[in-house]
Amino acid sequence: MKNQAPLLLLLISFPVFIFSQQGPGGVGATDGTGTLRYWIDANRGFVSTPTISWSDQSGKGVINTVSGNPVLSAAFLNNQNFVTFNRNDGTDLVMSNATINSVTYPQLDVYSVYYTDGTTSTGGIWGEDNGNWDRFIFNEANIGCGSSVSDGSWCTPVAGMFPANTAIINRVRYKEDDPGGSNIQLNGSTVFTFTANNGPQTSGNFAIATIDIGGYALNGKIAEVIVFGSNRNNAEEIIINNYLSAKYNIALAANDVYRQDDPANMEQRRRQILQISLRAFRPDSIASGEPVNLILPEVQSMLELLICNGILRVFHL
Repeated sequence: MKNQAPLLLLLISFPVFIFSQQGPGGVGATDGTGTLRYWIDANRGFVSTPTISWSDQSGKGVINTVSGNPVLSAAFLNNQNFVTFNRNDGTDLVMSNATINSVTYPQLDVYSVYYTDGTTSTGGIWGEDNGNWDRFIFNEANIGCGSSVSDGSWCTPVAGMFPANTAIINRVRYKEDDPGGSNIQLNGSTVFTFTANNGPQTSGNFAIATIDIGGYALNGKIAEVIVFGSNRNNAEEIIINNYLSAKYNIALAANDVYRQDDPANMEQRRRQILQISLRAFRPDSIASGEPVNLILPEVQSMLELLICNGILRVFHL
């Protein structure tokens, strides 16, 4: 066992605030106490028999109701599972009792990993809409809404959201009524900004493989959907994107900060195991901005440190 004295010295040298998290990549609590509102993962909680079900992993007690016959595509990409939805069936979808309504959650982050054939009408990935252009992403060129996000008034085209036969990490950030405050990231890079004007208005329930209104069922595959009821900070966003990138072997276009990018290293197993506030130690030395990796040679085979915005995060490799 390698000498861990440098790490121990580092930890006892700072006034600390420590807690562990079990959400995606170690971000967010799964005991129902945090802002992680919804989380489905094809690698956990999907059951095919005797009836099809897909359980939420957020700890919020969300109930999903699966319709039709979505099929588990085992080890589809990087030995990770996806769930295949067949648009021709017309009923392959997941309806939840959760909400992403703009009144309840004016700030919202939705991460999704999916795969489609890139044709012009592949349907919705997720959404909550009752016909008033609420919150969703879909690809419906037949109604003039190819590769689009709803900004609250109409579908807004965003190039690159539905690449042909390619898995993608999509993160939609809503900051209600903040001019230019909402944006979309594809594979970790911000590609589009917009102003969300969704409320106040009523909407339905959060749905997967559709947008919660008939006729826009998905023809494609979904691996994960993650919803936070507030916007993640810079470090947390980078951690989640790197977790998804490593797990599904999807190259990031920005902020690829994990040291080991070889999927054989099973980087997706990395988890944030503790978090320490450094601001009380020396606030004037804590800069905001991009994270900095600190590698301790004595323990680098076990742990990696990430500092961003005054927070030290420790990961188990």
